[in-house]
Amino acid sequence: MEVWPSTLPQAPHIDYSGQQLNGLLDPEERVNPMRTRTYPEYTRQFTFKGLTTTQFQTFRAWWDETLNQCAPFTAPWLEAVGLAHHFLRFNEESPWTATMDGYGLDLTITVEVIATVADSALYWVEDED
Repeated sequence: MEVWPSTLPQAPHIDYSGQQLNGLLDPEERVNPMRTRTYPEYTRQFTFKGLTTTQFQTFRAWWDETLNQCAPFTAPWLEAVGLAHHFLRFNEESPWTATMDGYGLDLTITVEVIATVADSALYWVEDED
């Protein structure tokens, strides 16, 4: 899985007005009856303030070439914002915006937040018939 570039800011501001989504699989699934999350749980916006032109160019290259504008990614700052066991995927409708202020560029990304499924949570259930 791709990783947020280390040359970009690592302390985002969070917009908590994201949309709640249902990320649960069918709880009655016999192959893996544990309720696991593999779909987006919700969308969130993260804003990174004061990017330099070089940092913005790094972001654009990473988004266009590394992620191909859609691949999921993880980031070292996820644990700090309370999303330790999650990964992100850019929202297709409005993935990011950049605005200029007096201190540089402000980059706002809109992402789907998806919980990872621990390997130990996957197991098979024997048929009791």
